[in-house]
Amino acid sequence: MQAKEAISRYSDLVANEAMARQMLQEELDALIPQEIKDRMAELKAEFEPQLDALQQQIVEIEGVLKEYVVTVGETLKGTDHMFVYAKGRVSWDTKSLEGYAKAHPELLVFRSEGKPSVSVRKVTK
Repeated sequence: MQAKEAISRYSDLVANEAMARQMLQEELDALIPQEIKDRMAELKAEFEPQLDALQQQIVEIEGVLKEYVVTVGETLKGTDHMFVYAKGRVSWDTKSLEGYAKAHPELLVFRSEGKPSVSVRKVTK
């Protein structure tokens, strides 16, 4: 199978899976009587404000804890959660260093290159 055919087949399979999941959800929704759907909507509306308030509190304390961990420079571990400290990444100007290495090839012994990787992304139209 050629690459263009394979990617087309992949896209078809992804679309078919999405359609099958949608059909399943529609069939499941059809099994639920309207009065139950109405009650579910009422419960959702009743709990939404409380859930939103809790989410806001979580976001706020998460920010405070992250700031604290960065300030002290070490991981903070609790019973159920931990905020893991990670040092900032070091980066170099690769283009400039490669230019410098042309004049100083001894620098290349410190260079390593990882394996290539592939990610799958949806094409935005």
